[in-house]
Amino acid sequence: MASLSGQVWIRFHSSNVHRTLTILLKNPGLSISGPNSQADESTIESKGNRYATAVGWGDLAEAAKPEYYDFRWNPNQGQGWFGIIVVDRQRGDFYINGTLL
Repeated sequence: MASLSGQVWIRFHSSNVHRTLTILLKNPGLSISGPNSQADESTIESKGNRYATAVGWGDLAEAAKPEYYDFRWNPNQGQGWFGIIVVDRQRGDFYINGTLL
């Protein structure tokens, strides 16, 4: 879900986390760094955000060992998306918070 502010909150499930992550990492237009053991709280804070709540981002607090990946879409073209991908391997869930540049 997204508001008109250029921010998007996504959550999806994958039955094969390794394969899904491999596909994301191999995407030539998506520059991903990570995994990181921590994330900037402002990138994962969803309290009070109705769009994050609508897609179930609050469930991220229950992740045992979340992996954090920073991403930029089309980083060399001056515009695109940037944000964070959080992976909960145990449950097979992916959480994405992106902002339009």
